[in-house]
Amino acid sequence: MVIDFADLRSCISISWLFPLWKKRRLMLHWPLIGVLVLLYLPLFGQDLLDTTVTLQEVVVRSNQIRGDLIGPATTSLKSDLVAVSTMRLDEVMQLANVFVKTTGPGGVATSSIRGGSASHSMLLWNGLPLTDPMLGQVDLALTPISLFENAGVQRGGQSADWGSGAISGLITLDNSVTFDEPLELTAGLMVGSFSHYSSNVRFGLGRPNFKVISRWAATHHDNNYPWQGSNGAQHKLSNATYNHLQGLQSLHCRIKPGQELSAHYWYQDYEREIPPTTVQLRSQAEQMDRAHRFMISWKYQQKGNTIQSKVGLFQSDQSFLDPLQSIANVNQFTTLLSDITYAHFWRRSKLAITHTLSHATGKSANFIETQRETRSAIIGAYEKINRSSAFRVTVRQEWVEGTLSPLVPTMGWRVKIFPHIRVHAKISRTYRLPTLNDRYWKPGGNQDLKAERGWSQEVTLNKEEGKSNFGWRLTAFNRLITDWILWTPSQDQIYWSPINVARVWSRGIEQRFEIGMQKERWQATFQGGYDYIKSTHQESLALPLLPKGSQLIYTPEHQGFFAISGSQRQWRIKYQHQFISKSQGINEQVPAFDLGFLSMQWSSLRKRWKLYLNVQNIWNKNYVIVERRPMPGINWRLGLQYFFTKNQK
Repeated sequence: MVIDFADLRSCISISWLFPLWKKRRLMLHWPLIGVLVLLYLPLFGQDLLDTTVTLQEVVVRSNQIRGDLIGPATTSLKSDLVAVSTMRLDEVMQLANVFVKTTGPGGVATSSIRGGSASHSMLLWNGLPLTDPMLGQVDLALTPISLFENAGVQRGGQSADWGSGAISGLITLDNSVTFDEPLELTAGLMVGSFSHYSSNVRFGLGRPNFKVISRWAATHHDNNYPWQGSNGAQHKLSNATYNHLQGLQSLHCRIKPGQELSAHYWYQDYEREIPPTTVQLRSQAEQMDRAHRFMISWKYQQKGNTIQSKVGLFQSDQSFLDPLQSIANVNQFTTLLSDITYAHFWRRSKLAITHTLSHATGKSANFIETQRETRSAIIGAYEKINRSSAFRVTVRQEWVEGTLSPLVPTMGWRVKIFPHIRVHAKISRTYRLPTLNDRYWKPGGNQDLKAERGWSQEVTLNKEEGKSNFGWRLTAFNRLITDWILWTPSQDQIYWSPINVARVWSRGIEQRFEIGMQKERWQATFQGGYDYIKSTHQESLALPLLPKGSQLIYTPEHQGFFAISGSQRQWRIKYQHQFISKSQGINEQVPAFDLGFLSMQWSSLRKRWKLYLNVQNIWNKNYVIVERRPMPGINWRLGLQYFFTKNQK
């Protein structure tokens, strides 16, 4: 049938989804919204085939030909539970049993994977790193998971493939496309505890060889939850409101068989107040984060050869205001990235060579002048995959401001020892370069810092589910880093300054299992996992006092979870319980805690509507993750999501 223009206009008039945002802010973005709407005009009036509306399994078109295909499997952060798919990135990582250091809902959130620091995990967006060149890390609370079709976390060193900072793991965000759905719409509204309101929309329109997808997300949260002091007194969190509005626009074009072109623009606007700690009477601090990210990707495949080229331009502004402390800081950075890979496939082998180039610029009142850094690298990789074994070797050579860096190799093996049982092993060199703040921040910057460097090893025994519906994985890892960069108080304690700590040794085990059961009308799954992580200083430090053998701050040794989920016809329910052991903070110890998470979901018969409820901290535990930053007690979210697709015949 031919879709009438009025019908399309009613579909894409989505301004009703944003009553939460300040009207003056939304008006500033109407020109941008208008431009995005114009991108659909070439599609208006095209014939769209009328077919039965169904929700099909998404076929992911991988936009990456780099990366370790032999190492540990990537843990998916996406879920068919709508309650999970509408969360922030830091929340879904916590459900995936990744330790996330957060000051509270909407507050700064960073990951710690395998005992690494926040600067040891790299975040990739469609294969390009989003790392802040000034801080060397990414705030996970700024990213709603609903903007992406695929998201995952992969543990282990990836420095040879992805460069500085990919020491303990990768977090990946991807925007994929299916050309067989010419019309798709997803829209949702959610309300929750402490005046929490959010909305999201995803609208796609296309033809067999062209697709335009718009994604929007908005949230307002007063975040004024009660908390209990050490003396039992009840308080209410103040100055804790946060708002965000984000949009991600994608255009995909299949130029001809084997050749695709895509472009993405991601706008991010996040405002949050910084609440007082438990030892402060009040706070008026606030922080604003605004980012524009643009990237273009071109991929060509023919007769065993693949070429993929990407160019990205990322610009970010961060403002921090604290009238009580007379602080007004504005930090800005811009990163220009290019990445081109050529891969040749023959029989069961792959040979790939990649060239990357990045140019970062940082501006701050705490820099004497604008600081710049240029890095380039050549990566070569060879991979051989047989029926029962696989081998991969990667070598990276990098130049920083024209200076040659040490060679970074990685080798990995995979062997099938029994049906459905495989052994994975990997040894890799890892490194992290000092950030712009590490070297140039005034006061405290240290231009004599050395790069962190070291080696990591891991072995995994993986039992696939097969016919038994039982899967199990056990990983042992070891990593030794020398010249670990740590900010410490100066001798006069007026300011902090980064130094190279002699050595940090991280080792541990990770265990996961899953049992599935299925009958005609219902199915159930039981999952569980346990991580033991020992990450210790191998040299003593006087200031701050860190004895030899002491565990890194905010690094719990024990972490575990179990989850039970079931579904029957239109209903789904999941309960997950998580335990985090005690850890050492900067001033005091952070007690151990355990949390319960409950999610229930109802779907209409044609699965166009989904109603969901989730309850976090269902047992109303009193806990903190960062010292003196109380977390909320029991809280709930209730949402409604609408799905509509039309498929090609």
